[in-house]
Amino acid sequence: MRSNDLINLLNSGSNGELPCPLCSNKMKELHLTYKKSRMMSRHEEMAKDPKKMAEEGALVHAPVIGGIFFFGRMIYDVKEDRAKGKLKKTVTIDGCASCSSLWFDRGEIFQITGNDVTLEYKGETVELAGANAEPSPNVITTHVNEETNN
Repeated sequence: MRSNDLINLLNSGSNGELPCPLCSNKMKELHLTYKKSRMMSRHEEMAKDPKKMAEEGALVHAPVIGGIFFFGRMIYDVKEDRAKGKLKKTVTIDGCASCSSLWFDRGEIFQITGNDVTLEYKGETVELAGANAEPSPNVITTHVNEETNN
């Protein structure tokens, strides 16, 4: 993506409330779409909801029945993905038009990792990152750890 396109892309987002961690200006919110398999979506939902995790874990204690159930559901999920396509998901990331940075919260980066991510921009679909995409040579990545040691 050209530099001017990136600036236009960042300006096209809706106004957000968060200050940019690099320059302190208000960031824009960009709404991205990606596709995820049904099986991976199910795992993502279980990770977010302890009750679902406990229900799924109960099947593990019945090895034969649980194994048959999981295998059957996996076959069904793959069949549905092939017939209907993967599930369309959305994620909102923050971008700063002032310093051209993008900010991914902890959960956002995990949501899009390994998925084809696109953005509707000026009536066209712009691919931002394909599966297994590598950063461009001139890109600087920064990690901020929000955890504090007590």
